Amino acid sequence: MEKFSAAFTCLIFGIFVTKVASIDCYHCTNSFLNDCKGVTEEFLKTCPVGYDYCLTRYRKDAILKDDVQRGCSTAAVNACTQEQGYTVCYKTCSTDNCNDEEIVFPSQTTTTKPASQAVKCFQCGYQTINGVGVGDDDCKRPSANNLSLTSCYGGSMHCLTSTLVGYDYSGNKTTGISRRCSDTPTDYNCYSYFGYIGCTSTCNNDGCNDDSVEDHQSQSASERIKCYQCAYSSDSGENGCNNLSNISSKYLNKCPAGHKYCDTWNITSARNQTVISRGCSVEDRDFCFILGGDSACISTCDTDGCNSGDTIRSGIMACITATIVFLLNV
Repeated sequence: MEKFSAAFTCLIFGIFVTKVASIDCYHCTNSFLNDCKGVTEEFLKTCPVGYDYCLTRYRKDAILKDDVQRGCSTAAVNACTQEQGYTVCYKTCSTDNCNDEEIVFPSQTTTTKPASQAVKCFQCGYQTINGVGVGDDDCKRPSANNLSLTSCYGGSMHCLTSTLVGYDYSGNKTTGISRRCSDTPTDYNCYSYFGYIGCTSTCNNDGCNDDSVEDHQSQSASERIKCYQCAYSSDSGENGCNNLSNISSKYLNKCPAGHKYCDTWNITSARNQTVISRGCSVEDRDFCFILGGDSACISTCDTDGCNSGDTIRSGIMACITATIVFLLNV
């Protein structure tokens, strides 16, 4: 996958050029009130200096719904990658109003049988926050605790296990497991998500979704890069994740298999909330984008613990300044 050269683009066009013809792009986020798959003139806005591409970002959720966003980008990005357990695609173009393509998703493949032939799964959930449990305690190991199997509604043929381990915005250690039925088969897959590692898998035999959190998370490769994995929100206060000089060592953990880079996300919402997320990445990326009034910059590195500081590369800072000015005038 091509390397995102946003730093060079922003440095040249955002610092040394005083007058730049900015590009006009569609800006919207898919929601119940705004179908961003089709766009209208009301969503056209001029991008800030250094954002020379129109962007369409979209993902196909395995369980929920399609998600489409349009805005500006500092780099030409035309690739799909794994983010937060989903396949997320970025498409850019370089002429005014060019990001108006309607995104059409293929129908989702499901496997069901008559209810009488449906698989029987453990269906429960359990979570611990700093050692305090919430939910069904028997769900930690349902077979050992003689938890009853339940036939899947609607003839679903797969049992799903989903686990989550990490730290919340307050710095609390959190683990969670969810067991349920699924119409859709899913290969074992782990992802890094705002301070957490999440893993999901399905199986198709009665009672097969019985793994403990530890066993389920340990199925990925043993040789993995170590990255700081945590998230900070200005709404929640200090938690050791945003402290550049003394980041807490408890956040340094192995990444999921296939994640070769450490990343840092700097996000500013339309209501001026700041979020810093440190974690793992499949790709080496360095660029900024604006979508739906929110702005984000991502930067990666490739050695253990390298995302402990402000790892947004210096050339991108000109774009961040331009982004703030843009958001204040939206």
